[in-house]
Amino acid sequence: MKRWCFIFVMLTLFTGCTLNNMNEGMEYFAESQTELKRSQIPTITVDGQKVPVLRGEIRPEQLGNTQPAPVKAGGTLEIKFKYAPQNSLIRLQQWHNGTHTWKTIKGNQFTLPSEKGLYLYTFHLNWGQHDDLTGSYSIFLEAR
Repeated sequence: MKRWCFIFVMLTLFTGCTLNNMNEGMEYFAESQTELKRSQIPTITVDGQKVPVLRGEIRPEQLGNTQPAPVKAGGTLEIKFKYAPQNSLIRLQQWHNGTHTWKTIKGNQFTLPSEKGLYLYTFHLNWGQHDDLTGSYSIFLEAR
């Protein structure tokens, strides 16, 4: 009888601890919305025209047969997220004519260069509130 009582008490303790840990993990997951943020792709427009967005950091040699989206040189690019990052700073990598530069933009928009040509942009973001979740997205444009 003592043996069964001991087993019952131990199982109750282990089960209770496990359930508490699971509940804490589920609350954390719900608060951070990690998977929702990780799976989202932002809507990016240039002067209101939607452009295709690629997930991840793309380099020029990885574009293959990808066609650039035609946009107006000097247009305003705007990035919209369903789950906006906590930090309004976005690290931006711009590839043009075989060189790349890094910029930081504040907010969700910036003006494209007025020089015509092909541009590849990669945006690096950080949601940061719960789990330092980061995201990278790329767009390929032809400024006309």
